[in-house]
Amino acid sequence: MLLASVDDLKHYAVPSKNVTLQKKRGDKKCISDMMWHKPYEPPTQDASVPSMGSALDTNYLMCNMSKRNARQLSNTTVKVPPIKIKLGFTGAIFKYKDEEQRKLIAVLTITWARNWDMLGFIKVRNFY
Repeated sequence: MLLASVDDLKHYAVPSKNVTLQKKRGDKKCISDMMWHKPYEPPTQDASVPSMGSALDTNYLMCNMSKRNARQLSNTTVKVPPIKIKLGFTGAIFKYKDEEQRKLIAVLTITWARNWDMLGFIKVRNFY
């Protein structure tokens, strides 16, 4: 219910240095997404780099060039979900009144984006 009700981020999301707000195509007053602009990461050195004594490997050169071109042309923005909900299960073994007890415990984890006003969202939507 919580995830389904997140349709307009206008009053709850705040732009920051690396996160911008994207307007909905049909309705310019509605904010549909938060977009994270990934900082540039220099390429890491590949362990499979041919040594100077070996023959020239054209396959390695072509693959390396295509990776470099893909990085330059790739979209460097990623959609940030305002809320992530994860459900996990764990077991517990404990003693109660000198008897060993076993229980299955459900763990619900709700994580929200740093620039998302979760408390304001919950209060307005009356989820509590």
